[in-house]
Amino acid sequence: MAIGYFFDINLIHKYEQNVSRLTLFSTNKKDIQTKEFHLNKEKGMIFNIKRYALHDGPGIRTTIFLKGCPLKCLWCSNPESQYMYKQLVYFKEKCTSCGNCYNICPEDAIIVKGENKPIEVNFEKCAAEDCGGICSKHCYHEALVILGKEIYSDEVVAVIKRDKGFYKRTGGGVTLSGGDPLMQAEFSSDILKKCKQEDIHTAIQTSGFGSVDKFDLMLPYLDLVIFDIKHTNSKVHYSLTGVSNLPILRNLDHIYRKKASIVLQFPLIPGCNDDEENISGIIDLFKHYPNIKGLSLIPYHRLGVSKYHRIGLKYQIEETDVPSDIYIQGIKSKFAYNKVNIINF
Repeated sequence: MAIGYFFDINLIHKYEQNVSRLTLFSTNKKDIQTKEFHLNKEKGMIFNIKRYALHDGPGIRTTIFLKGCPLKCLWCSNPESQYMYKQLVYFKEKCTSCGNCYNICPEDAIIVKGENKPIEVNFEKCAAEDCGGICSKHCYHEALVILGKEIYSDEVVAVIKRDKGFYKRTGGGVTLSGGDPLMQAEFSSDILKKCKQEDIHTAIQTSGFGSVDKFDLMLPYLDLVIFDIKHTNSKVHYSLTGVSNLPILRNLDHIYRKKASIVLQFPLIPGCNDDEENISGIIDLFKHYPNIKGLSLIPYHRLGVSKYHRIGLKYQIEETDVPSDIYIQGIKSKFAYNKVNIINF
């Protein structure tokens, strides 16, 4: 596939004017992203900090998982990261049927199924983002947990700094992931800036979907951009993720021209994006952008499936099988044959 086929700046502008805003600001309650604007440069929303991470960039790293993502990938292994607000998570196996939550839920979202039976949660009625998850405060066995924490950038950097010795010895650092750091660009930029002041290697993992301005906030403080490529065909990309890839390709072109250090990351999902058109399209990207460092290939796994049920969502590709090592090696060989450098984080 020729680059010109899927990289058309006029199509990108038309898409951004007519579709992008609707995608980010859906009227569906569960898709509301406007709470982004209640946050600011110094304060953001995260759902996890993982120290000693080994697969989110070079060396030993601390990975900060931010909430909020404009994509809804069918295979997403962190569905709890998609929404920019606090969420209720229900671990059914921990429920002791004590009934404490039922009596205090202001939205009547707790359903008692019977004596000594685990409760059910009506996630459509649940308003944990508004009530603060009052039920979780009375669940002493942690069956009901609120996921999402507002935190100051200085607090995040304080955690990151604890492992500076490991970063120095292994070539590691900090990676902002999610979700997508672009959804909290000012907050992300503030963290990255403070890390650079501490001489800590910085990276982000991003879908690439967002405004150029958001990238420009972070680029001065970034040593590495791990940039996802899901599919090079815009229509297929939309069917898999809920958004077009046109703004994504626009941003890839922009940060490449800004001399960013880029690794493309390809989630290999059998039956979704392992077709010859997409493989060829990714190879063409490397021909068009020869200074991209390489390709990190992430084979499909099912580690996130249980998370969907815990937040009241349906997993859409339940029948998809985990690819075999032989199959994965075959895909890698196609890239290697075309002189694409395979990077293993």
